[in-house]
Amino acid sequence: MLAHLIDLLVQLHRDEDRDQEFLRHRDREIGRRLAPRGLDRRAQLLAWLNELPEPPGFGRRVAAVQGAVNGLLALAGLLVGWAAARVLLHYDGTQPVNVIHALAVFVGLQLLLVAALGVTLLPQRVARWVPGLRSLQEALGVLSPGRLRRLGERFLPQEVRRLMDAALGRGSAHQRLFGRMQKWALVTSAQGFAVAFNLGALAGCLYLVAFSDLAFAWSTTLNIQAIHLHGLTRALAAPWSWLLPQAEPSLALIEATRYFRFKEGVLPGFPAASPSGPAVLGGWWPFLLAAIGCYGLLLRSLLLGIAGWRYRRAVEHTLLHAHGVQDLWDRLTSSLVETRAEQPEVAADLPAPATGPAQALPLGGRSCVLVNWAGVELNDEAAARLLRTEAGLEPGPARHAGGASSLEADQQVVADVVRDAGEGPVVILVKAWEPAMLEFLDFLGDLRRALGDGVPIAVMPVARDTAGTAAASPETDLEQWRSRAHSTGDPWLSVRALGGGGGPS
Repeated sequence: MLAHLIDLLVQLHRDEDRDQEFLRHRDREIGRRLAPRGLDRRAQLLAWLNELPEPPGFGRRVAAVQGAVNGLLALAGLLVGWAAARVLLHYDGTQPVNVIHALAVFVGLQLLLVAALGVTLLPQRVARWVPGLRSLQEALGVLSPGRLRRLGERFLPQEVRRLMDAALGRGSAHQRLFGRMQKWALVTSAQGFAVAFNLGALAGCLYLVAFSDLAFAWSTTLNIQAIHLHGLTRALAAPWSWLLPQAEPSLALIEATRYFRFKEGVLPGFPAASPSGPAVLGGWWPFLLAAIGCYGLLLRSLLLGIAGWRYRRAVEHTLLHAHGVQDLWDRLTSSLVETRAEQPEVAADLPAPATGPAQALPLGGRSCVLVNWAGVELNDEAAARLLRTEAGLEPGPARHAGGASSLEADQQVVADVVRDAGEGPVVILVKAWEPAMLEFLDFLGDLRRALGDGVPIAVMPVARDTAGTAAASPETDLEQWRSRAHSTGDPWLSVRALGGGGGPS
């Protein structure tokens, strides 16, 4: 799926500089060929890629590199796990292996890292209400081994990196769309490393148990009695004790294997010369292996499965809602209708008829909600005719906000827009020559929160010519509005020009 997403984004980026009428004819023809197949939206987008005369071929290469990076990360996890087992279970015949150290790393640290993962995955709405939580999430995220996967991008060919930056560069500004995919990609890589680490640790432990004579004991300066440690081990062994009772340390084993390091070392639980001594000292290994398998390998495998599922869902969501996908979908499924008039139609309140296609503003529906911001000098009837001419959209009653309107009135407009919104976009007419003030950006933010994700919002700057007639905006004004639209981080917000020009922001 990642390969298809990369190819789709690269192609959409290429199409931004192409003539809209060419795109409309090309994609409508492809749409006609795909229609009999009865494909759903995702399948039709993927089929569209295959129908292109020169489809991008970068997706597979990028996915292959990412897979190789994850493979190297897993190999590193195996080696680190094996090395950790060799270090923690090192026994030279003089002092027994302290099982407390092994449990602290293979169980305690594992659970602590899982708890840290849970903190980093808390939604932003929770982080806003807990002081310092967002900073803690960022700090913990830096420590994730999943970030090592980004090093692999340096091995991509320069041309692939350039196109990836162009296509995915919006991810830093449009975190609402790309951020979820990036987050779960890192989590998946980190859990892959953790699964490999536990496999390496288990392999190392099994090797030492099978091919050497390990002696286990437990030692601590704290005033912990054997009965207290027995309660802890019983709790840890609860998930498997019903199936593997021999993997639960008995109270007798715990009492017999407490170790004191003064002089030459003392194990008070049994005489040093007792023939049962070596067997007793080796009795901890089933519990240790079961603990690593349960709290390490099994838990991390479960998290890897969840993270992989969420990552695939995030990639599919990005593929269906990425910038430009809705325009493409409308070109694939809408009728090919030209809007050139045989004779120019003169209207005092409207710009000259568009010479481009009717789908210059293909935003997902034949109906739309119209908002006139800060008193654009068009009456409601003229504004409706403008949208019919420019975009082939049929607006409902116009709403007026901004300018002299009060904050309460603007909030009521937001509520009215949400109530009237259907499958079509929300189109906001603005004065092209005026900058996008904070008041307007706040209105956009309130509107997005009320509408939710996925509903297109189009800002259409309207200029005036020397005769005072509505006209297409100068490119400098359009760039100013596009820049402010990008700053909102809303992937479903675009700036559209009159006259069929001004591609998506």
